Amino acid sequence: MEIGFALADTLRMVTLQLSLSLLLLGLGFWLPVVGGIPVLAAAVYFAALDCVDPALGRRGWRLKQKLHFLSRHKAVLGGFGLAAYFLLTLPGINLVTLPVATIGGTLLILATLKNEV
Repeated sequence: MEIGFALADTLRMVTLQLSLSLLLLGLGFWLPVVGGIPVLAAAVYFAALDCVDPALGRRGWRLKQKLHFLSRHKAVLGGFGLAAYFLLTLPGINLVTLPVATIGGTLLILATLKNEV
């Protein structure tokens, strides 16, 4: 049951990322200078989501709950996603960045949830 839940949730997240990326790509072609800013913001947002997803998914959270959590903690997760995104763009360093960022995302979720209670 848990594998089916994780697979369905991952499929929803990939569909959301793909559809939003295609929409923003069209915006980037339409408005080249201004269109780059939403593309970067979406990439940072999805980098943060990808790093905290294992911790939130393990708690049984659905995609809607994860997105709501990210929207409530924009500053913390935005800064974390920005750092993770830029480290993931560096060749060689990106091989180490994803596992370390996932660990950091888990610790960030634990600290954020601890402060909420």
